Amino acid sequence: MLRKCRLIICAITLMMLIQSSFAAIVLGNPKGKVTLDFVYDYQCVHCHHMYPKILKLIDHNPNLKVRMMPVAILGHMSLVEATAAIAAATHPGKYQELTNFWMMVRPTSEKEVNKSLKIFGLGSKAFAKSMHSKMVEEQLNESMKVLGQDGTPVMVVYPSNQLQQSRRFVGSKQYKTINEAINHA
Repeated sequence: MLRKCRLIICAITLMMLIQSSFAAIVLGNPKGKVTLDFVYDYQCVHCHHMYPKILKLIDHNPNLKVRMMPVAILGHMSLVEATAAIAAATHPGKYQELTNFWMMVRPTSEKEVNKSLKIFGLGSKAFAKSMHSKMVEEQLNESMKVLGQDGTPVMVVYPSNQLQQSRRFVGSKQYKTINEAINHA
């Protein structure tokens, strides 16, 4: 009996580790019935165009779970912003503040990124070190798996926990198109 309990605990722990390594940064309803994976690059103008639509989708769909998945495919600044955003997710509210700031303006320079990190209280050496952590690396790798061979942005809509029933969208799309996919899921 004890061995069976240990096996069950190991299986549950493994499932939690798998889910947490693929958890992404969740906005909207964490227990939503529909999931939208949003894979984006902070330096991508098309991603900047989609971001307000993603926020609007969250506002208009109370059962929507959005998994924000930054990637770094457009150069050095992409990597700096993506790693900073993922690391900021470990500080309550900071991921959303940074992402709102960076996505609502044009793609930024390294000087502007460093200045904004200081403004949001993330300019310490300890924070810079956390940008190079294993957790950040794993999150970037998971985001790249969802991105696949496509460019950004990528949106994948599916009933939560049923990825096999997904609809994939690449590039900037109309709000109506994504909202219909959410309603269908």
